[in-house]
Amino acid sequence: MLKHNIGFKSILLLVILSLFSCNSMVTKITSKIKADIDSELTPQLKSVIGSWEFYEKADTIKYWYSENTTKQEVWDDKFKTGISKLTLLSNDLDKIQTTDSLITQDISYLKEIIHKDIKSTMEFKESFGFVMLNGLSSLLGGSSKDDKTSMPKATLAKFKTLKEDLQAEQIRLLQNLNSIEGKETDSLKLTSEQLKEIRASLIENFKSSLTKNSTLEDSNLFEKLEKTLLESYDDIYPLNNLTTENSIEREINTIIQKEMSSDWQVETDGTAKWYDYYMKQFILPERKTNPHYPYIAIGNFDNDTDSLKNDYAAIIINIKDNSKKVVLIQNKKKVFVLSNYAEETGISTIARYKAYDMFKDVTTAMPCDGVNIVAYEKGSEIYYIDSDKVKTITTSD
Repeated sequence: MLKHNIGFKSILLLVILSLFSCNSMVTKITSKIKADIDSELTPQLKSVIGSWEFYEKADTIKYWYSENTTKQEVWDDKFKTGISKLTLLSNDLDKIQTTDSLITQDISYLKEIIHKDIKSTMEFKESFGFVMLNGLSSLLGGSSKDDKTSMPKATLAKFKTLKEDLQAEQIRLLQNLNSIEGKETDSLKLTSEQLKEIRASLIENFKSSLTKNSTLEDSNLFEKLEKTLLESYDDIYPLNNLTTENSIEREINTIIQKEMSSDWQVETDGTAKWYDYYMKQFILPERKTNPHYPYIAIGNFDNDTDSLKNDYAAIIINIKDNSKKVVLIQNKKKVFVLSNYAEETGISTIARYKAYDMFKDVTTAMPCDGVNIVAYEKGSEIYYIDSDKVKTITTSD
């Protein structure tokens, strides 16, 4: 009886120690995340806050005539409203507080264009009086046949660019927040409950930092900013994918480090450092339905049996020299290098079908799923394994 009690107490002690260790690990991670948010995100956070009022309120109606204003009405107004609103735009640009060099450049260029457009408008009015109504189309937006008008073409184009770059800065902030979350969790075996606790702490610390650094006087504007950022983060990096992604990425890392070297790991947003254009144009839309995109693909890539989706493909990076490869892992064991080039590249699973090879000028009936490798705006190829040999189909170039 005494032996049984000792055994039970030992097991209980181990359980208590294990729980304490898990809680201690989560506490350590959340503390590190808080410190990282304060040290790494504060300048970018201030920049996003400093540009938010302009981003949220700025539209073409605020800085030009209303949408249905005709050229005749602009002409009758003698450009007074247009010039006044363009001047307001120039003044509002001065209120943007940003440390982002691209946005600073956008603002400077836009102010220069506004000045030129105001000058051109005044010269046009003075040179031609009020008789050359059709000539407005060369200065303002809209076609010569369209009676409607819009903001001067050059100003409008750069205005749209600035708005896009401000949104891109917000996306970069969320990418960096995810990098903080990932670098503290990706290499650890964490339960879904631990990941939820860590995510909750991340969000609370982010909200706290947002509040601490806010310079917005309008509380509604601040609430909209907070809501937009948090909803976007959950949309781009959903919590319900964390456990699966963490597990799959860790499994792939274990395989490639065993078969290749410990210097290799699966690419992440943090190591990829995407240009905003690629993130917005290609990655985020695809990630809504494929959370592993653009780094991991899962399928039956070796035609062993249709029912087994037990092959992986991954973009991997060497942490020493930053070189990249695309690899296929057959049955989670054997590693094939598909490509030694993986810059500005995404991979995904493509179901078997009859694919046309543009180089060979033949159509091939794929016997299994394929790894679709897309070098953005350059070309795409499909890879699969048949009879233990890698097959390639070039689908675009």
